[in-house]
Amino acid sequence: MRMMRWVSVMALVAALSAPASASVAGGRALRYDGVGHGADYSTDVAVPDAGDRIFVTGSTYGGPSSGDDMTTIAYDRAGSRLWVANFNGIESSIDQSNALAVAPHGGRVFVTGYSWGGSDTQNDALTVAYRSDTGQGLWAKRYDGPGHQTDAGADLVVAPDGKTVYMTGASAETDGTLDVVTVAYDAASGLPRWTARTGGVAGGYDEGLAVDISPDGARVFVAGYRTGASAIDMLIVAYDAASGDRLWAHAVDAGGDEVGRAIAVAPDGTAVFVTGAPVARRARGLRPTAPAGGVLSVRTTSRRRTTPRPASRCGARTTTARTMIATRPTGWPSRRTHPPCS
Repeated sequence: MRMMRWVSVMALVAALSAPASASVAGGRALRYDGVGHGADYSTDVAVPDAGDRIFVTGSTYGGPSSGDDMTTIAYDRAGSRLWVANFNGIESSIDQSNALAVAPHGGRVFVTGYSWGGSDTQNDALTVAYRSDTGQGLWAKRYDGPGHQTDAGADLVVAPDGKTVYMTGASAETDGTLDVVTVAYDAASGLPRWTARTGGVAGGYDEGLAVDISPDGARVFVAGYRTGASAIDMLIVAYDAASGDRLWAHAVDAGGDEVGRAIAVAPDGTAVFVTGAPVARRARGLRPTAPAGGVLSVRTTSRRRTTPRPASRCGARTTTARTMIATRPTGWPSRRTHPPCS
């Protein structure tokens, strides 16, 4: 469950029964000040199925000898802090947590982000597993792509049976461009089961930003973006959860530069929903339903800004938009276009 992104301090607002450490409407705010007393912020929060704990992850300043650390905190329902786990990578450089997921049985907590791996690998996509009751680290795995440059985990999801955790993000190629990377790890040992890379056009920059899994655990779906011929398109990719084989990939053009930021699979597994925040050159309404196996609908909403948007690759924009795509889990449409910058 994604409830919070990029706030200035690590704070959690919830309806809790204990006395408030800071009063808010309908609940309380829990603040955490890192050991370095610098900038601390949260990036994700999750609650296990039992609802007895709250897990928050993000980055905290550990001081000059530690730098920014990947920090994960557990609270009970009353808001009492149960444990704090800090990951400080090599050379005390930046370690950033971007996403958190809890195993269905509640026994493990997984976080992913990036960590400096040294001059040979630079930033690595880092995934860490903790015991949910004590915060004890179970394993930490780095992914260093073929370019040995920028690699980062953006999101992760745990299989319904709790045996596999899937991470998605971005990874550099040998030419410095980025591919969508998705890695499946054994939840108990951290050993990788498979790795899949998906790229757009040659020389493009592509990134996975969100991942979800079908209720039966058979398919993994990734949302993000890919570089097209003349624009950035929202990207949706489906993989076989057991093998990592790509089942289909679909790029969505809604008239601008689109980025898929969140994804969810319907409870019956018949549809995948993706939403994002494209910068629109022209807003479009509901598109007709595509042939079976493809996009069901694309709906774009827009509002006029009172101040101009800063200039971008295609010049100044004055309209913002959000797009939601519903797509079938099997197949992709046969045609896509890229409007030129106007």
